[in-house]
Amino acid sequence: MSKSNKPNHAKGSRRQQQPKVCPPGSKRKVPESQKLTAFFGLGRLDTPLSPEPGHADVPAEKAARIECVGEDSADGTEPDDSTKKSVPAKKSNSSGKSRTKCGAATYKSKFQPGWTTEWPFIKKGLTQHHFWCEICRTENACYHMGHADVERHIESESHQRKVKAVEQSQQITKFTVNTAPKVDNMTQLEAKARRAEIKVAVTMVNHNVPLAVADHFSPLMKECFKDSDVAQRYGAARTKTTCIINRAIAPYLHDELVKKMRNRPYTLSTDGSNDTGREKMNPLTVKLFDVDRVEHMFLDMCITTGTNAATAETIFEKMDSVLRKDNIPWQNCVGLSVDNANLSDFDVEDMVVDIGYWFKASTKRKCRLDEFCVFCDTEYMAVIDHVSTRWLSLETAVVRILRLYQALVSYFKSNIEQHLGAGERVFSMIGLNKTDTRNALALEGTLSSIMTIKMSGMEPNCFKYEPPAEVINASKSAASSYNREHAAASNAGSECT
Repeated sequence: MSKSNKPNHAKGSRRQQQPKVCPPGSKRKVPESQKLTAFFGLGRLDTPLSPEPGHADVPAEKAARIECVGEDSADGTEPDDSTKKSVPAKKSNSSGKSRTKCGAATYKSKFQPGWTTEWPFIKKGLTQHHFWCEICRTENACYHMGHADVERHIESESHQRKVKAVEQSQQITKFTVNTAPKVDNMTQLEAKARRAEIKVAVTMVNHNVPLAVADHFSPLMKECFKDSDVAQRYGAARTKTTCIINRAIAPYLHDELVKKMRNRPYTLSTDGSNDTGREKMNPLTVKLFDVDRVEHMFLDMCITTGTNAATAETIFEKMDSVLRKDNIPWQNCVGLSVDNANLSDFDVEDMVVDIGYWFKASTKRKCRLDEFCVFCDTEYMAVIDHVSTRWLSLETAVVRILRLYQALVSYFKSNIEQHLGAGERVFSMIGLNKTDTRNALALEGTLSSIMTIKMSGMEPNCFKYEPPAEVINASKSAASSYNREHAAASNAGSECT
């Protein structure tokens, strides 16, 4: 370059650069530091931003609102308008106080249906910016970080603690009743209907309802529950209900009792009826320990007849035949209580020993005897213990018992329900079923079945009894077998005539 072509500058003068002005409609590129400052509210936007080198100063009125452009794409193209974010300038309210977090919460994340697919216990909340956790039973916000808000809640200590509690708790389905038992050769609807018939029969027996009332249950249920297929299928009148009791429920309960008696210790109790019929009832009951309680159940009616029906020998022979029939070993019997037996002899010495041992080690029993002595206007005296090796004490012990006779009789009679009253309670139940107007119940048939059900321990919640599949299956053939037997008996009677 020649000397003439070189620009002529004065000595000591500095080259003045012309400011670059952005053309109208174009966007000025804002430095990244100023973008972050404006977005997070760390600087004031109502003051002019310092221009980049090579750019002219931006007027203050145009710096009040800056369009922040998102990060440039990899190919250098500019994002479209949908990705742009307008950050307003910091404003003051009417009181003159400025916002502490300028520009915060401009975007709010919304609940996404895909979160429920990922976490089934996460549901949409009351608003589109909240989610509901079914495990914690709480509503939480998700407008800040969206998916990360849900993850943070799931990883929290309180949520994890409740998850462990849910996993350790038992499912409610374990406690619900299966109303559709599976029975071979029976549809689900038929099984439900027969289940209902069995439950009604059990409730009638436990509440001493006459079986004749069953004639009205079937039309009543069909009328009351017209929209129920089970009620429309229900059809147990008195005959079918009696068959279900005698041939389905009672045999099953009896077999379960026999199984327990074959493998566990038990005690027997019996008492004789005082009616004037030709047959004498000697109901045989059993007490045994099952799981966590003592069960008192009915075993057999033990009917005796003849002139010797009330003797001890006859009653024992009947009891022995009942145990032999069910293959129940006598070796498991640890106690026997027999009342109202016509004994041929009486041992005074045994009576004195029994009475002495009854009061010997019980302060409570002695105090009760003292109360009866006052009631009978008798002076209380201690019962004398008799020892067989000291036979001279027998007379003294007998004399003492005779002096306390009235008080002793009153004492033992008042405690008969507790000490000797197993048979009395059985006869009380029998009296509620075999009445003057219901005297046709067969002693070894329906009446025995009723006693088996009543003493099986279903009360007070007999309506919760769930019949097993064996009982439901037996109820299906109970009525049909009864009808066949009844028809055969009718045909035999007609042939005889």
